[in-house]
Amino acid sequence: IIKYVNENGNVEVARDTVNGKSGEVIAYTTTDKINELHRKGYELVSDGFTSASSKNFDFDASVDQEFTVVLRERIEPIDPDKPTPTPDKPVDPNDPDTPKWPDPVKDIVNKDDVTRTVKYVYEDGSKAKEDVSETLHFKRFSYVNLVTGHIDYRPWTTTDDTFDAVTSPVIPGYTADKLVDRKSVV
Repeated sequence: IIKYVNENGNVEVARDTVNGKSGEVIAYTTTDKINELHRKGYELVSDGFTSASSKNFDFDASVDQEFTVVLRERIEPIDPDKPTPTPDKPVDPNDPDTPKWPDPVKDIVNKDDVTRTVKYVYEDGSKAKEDVSETLHFKRFSYVNLVTGHIDYRPWTTTDDTFDAVTSPVIPGYTADKLVDRKSVV
């Protein structure tokens, strides 16, 4: 028996059974199954069949002979400065055995803007001066599990970490309720 297990919890993801006579060489290769699982989003950790010191059927017919191939779920980073991947498209278009992006990547939010607008109005609500707006740009990396589709987000980052202070205009005959709108730390 050749078992293919996920290193996370040792869950079996596939299995092959081969039969033969005691002492004979086991005519089997793990290549096709590993490539199939790679296309499903797994990556190889260890191949207990290929690395086995003996690939011959043993002489104990009462116990199944087992080999274990260990795989892990592949986690792929999504850079917010690059285009968001498309579901069901190859992760690496140049690799014929590459997995495809899972459906949840269509919902990735790894860029966002926050805008602050200071409005200058008279007590009656009419405009006293043009509004002053400032926008901060945020981004974050996300990591996609190609097997489960789970998305793990990292913290938001920005190079614009504060809004600038804005001094209220001086209008003869009027007093502002705030002289300065202070910097706001985000």
